[in-house]
This record gives sequence, structure tokens and C-alpha cells, in this order.
Amino acid sequence: MNSFICIAAAVAAVTTATPALAETSPAPARIAISDLDLSTAAGKRTLAKRIAVVTEARCGSFALADTAAFEKVAACRKLIRSEVSPQVAAVETKAARERLAAR
Repeated sequence: MNSFICIAAAVAAVTTATPALAETSPAPARIAISDLDLSTAAGKRTLAKRIAVVTEARCGSFALADTAAFEKVAACRKLIRSEVSPQVAAVETKAARERLAAR
């Protein structure tokens, strides 16, 4: 199974939303999944929490955003969701298949 889910596309959104970061683009984020059983609800919840932590770190918080920044935070989060969703679906499908094969 893959060991990580990678978040790379949000780099552009983050650097646009945060001028201070425009000169130094952050490296793609890697979220560890090798320790999770994604065929269980607990594993899926843990992965969702890890993604949420990375998303907030990359995009910022809605709580701290003014009106102009709010839209940029929302766009960044949407971009991360669009990038991560297919990866999560793929690893969940693989985990389910492995679980069925083990029966």
C-alpha cells in the first residue's frame, strides 16, 4: 500500500494567498497513511484529521481571515480537497480489496 498521500497543488494557492510565502514555496506535504487501516471507520477518521491539520497549516484558518483572505483560504482548501480526494479514494479501495482478499 502507498505510505503517503501527497498535497502539492495547494502550494500555488498558498503562495498567492500569503504574500510572505510568495518567495519561498513550501514543499509538497506528505501525510503518512501506512499506519492506518483505511478499511475501518477509525482509520478514515484519523486520516481526515491528518488532512485537516495539513490543510489548515497550508491554507490558514477561517477564524483568523479577514473578508479578502477568507476567499483565498476557501479556494486553497477546495484545491487541496480536489487533489487529495482521488488519492484517498484509491487507498481506501485498495485497503478494502486487501481486506476482502484476506478473508
